Amino acid sequence: MPRFLKHLRQRIATEARPGVEYNPRRPAYPRSRPAERRCAVATKREVELKLRELIRRLHDADGEVRSSLAESLPDSKVIEINIPDLDSSYWTELRGGLMGPLRKGSPAQAEIRIRVDSDHLVELIDGRKSLFSSYVGGKVKIEASLTDLLRLRKLA
Repeated sequence: MPRFLKHLRQRIATEARPGVEYNPRRPAYPRSRPAERRCAVATKREVELKLRELIRRLHDADGEVRSSLAESLPDSKVIEINIPDLDSSYWTELRGGLMGPLRKGSPAQAEIRIRVDSDHLVELIDGRKSLFSSYVGGKVKIEASLTDLLRLRKLA
């Protein structure tokens, strides 16, 4: 390693945490965030409440939001949400910009399948995470036809 890089790493390490000696084998900043790893997994009850809250919010949204959703997905679509860490699935039907009641289990046939961990789903519904960045980062997996994916992309 060039000498100026060693000096730069030492300076960054000591300025970032005063009183800490420079150790070239230990990075100046932690690579992972321990607080994220300690995050508790959401329960089935919390997930169900959040999904029902999402359905209710869509129902209570103004007509412009619902008409935009109805334009994007004009045909009736069955949406399945699979939560692997809780070993559970839920589904609903999206028709005319509104979602039907939440049902437990897997539907006979779903046009759109979403796979996401429970705590990440709660963060998405609460608005603490972005659906687009979660999809790109692999935290959310969506199985749908190409046309449905392109239509859903407009909504994100």
